[in-house]
Amino acid sequence: RQFKHLLADDVDEQSPAAQDLIAALLEHVESAVLTFSTDGGHAGFFGADAQGAWQRFGAIGKIVPVRSQQQQLGAGRAVYSSILSGNVPVLPRRRPQIELIHEDLRSELLDRVGERVVRLLAQGVSASEIAVIAPLADKVLEHTLAFHLKEAGVSLNVLTKNRRLIDEPYVRAMMTLALLAHPQWQLDWGVP
Repeated sequence: RQFKHLLADDVDEQSPAAQDLIAALLEHVESAVLTFSTDGGHAGFFGADAQGAWQRFGAIGKIVPVRSQQQQLGAGRAVYSSILSGNVPVLPRRRPQIELIHEDLRSELLDRVGERVVRLLAQGVSASEIAVIAPLADKVLEHTLAFHLKEAGVSLNVLTKNRRLIDEPYVRAMMTLALLAHPQWQLDWGVP
């Protein structure tokens, strides 16, 4: 109950449990900004419930589109139209192709993942369309993937280096926008 304001990004990309937390927090805050990524839909593999988020939070506040309708594409256009008409969107369900890799040793597992990425590249998949998501992106994982990708002539781009969330440029930008939009919060987030 110490928090007065809530900023929840990509609510549609959150699991039902995270949405429960957001709903509980909303009961105790003075103001909130909830963002929805209308052209997102990338977290379904992790249990995101986009439709449930819209049903739960879509009608409780003021909706401010960030982009014009002409800039929306695909599912984003459908969601934008649904927001304006007040209807809950029916989002398309695309199932990801899942391949399970099982190895007894972590070193073997990392090698198999690296080999699989190289095979995808050889099949013509663009490097920008491949993401390896791991619970811990440590130096062993980085080194192993970089080794395999070097053979394919592709460099490794690690998006997280175990740093604080506030050190991420996107998070800083969202915090700045939220503070500019709500000067009444009078917050000093204390990070240079």
